[in-house]
Amino acid sequence: MKQRLAAALLAQRVERGGGDARRFPQPAMAQLLGYSLRQYQRLEDPDDPNLPTWNNIEAISAKLNLNASAIFGEDEPVEEPPAPATPPSDDLLFQKVEALETAVEALRTEIREALGLPSTRRAAS
Repeated sequence: MKQRLAAALLAQRVERGGGDARRFPQPAMAQLLGYSLRQYQRLEDPDDPNLPTWNNIEAISAKLNLNASAIFGEDEPVEEPPAPATPPSDDLLFQKVEALETAVEALRTEIREALGLPSTRRAAS
């Protein structure tokens, strides 16, 4: 939240400076808002852990002709992770296992025939 406030204050300085924050320096913004320079610098510093009170945020918003939600903006929607794939049913798994067993048995038979080995059938269970 502090990063949004700092970004909004800097954006206001850039706008008031005609695209360059150096043309509307921090002392001028501090005076406009009624803060000391050091207090304003703490507001514009995104790494400073202190947040102003809600009353001060409303006062800043009024002096800059913004509403408080414009300073903090709307929360970005959080993307939901994709739903996990539905696991296959037991019947489908059983069918796949049977198909694989049949394919493996066919390959074994083919290899035995290619090598000239006697064919051995597995007992059906």
